[in-house]
Amino acid sequence: MVWVYGLIAHALTGGRRDFVSESGLVADEHQVLVESESAPPGA
Repeated sequence: MVWVYGLIAHALTGGRRDFVSESGLVADEHQVLVESESAPPGA
């Protein structure tokens, strides 16, 4: 019966997708995790 919902949703939207495509993902920040033995002194 789930297909009924899909059929109705498809008909109501005219077959259009309801999301905007993203061309890529860009991180706002980065985190670097290292073992304490591998970290340089003073880090």
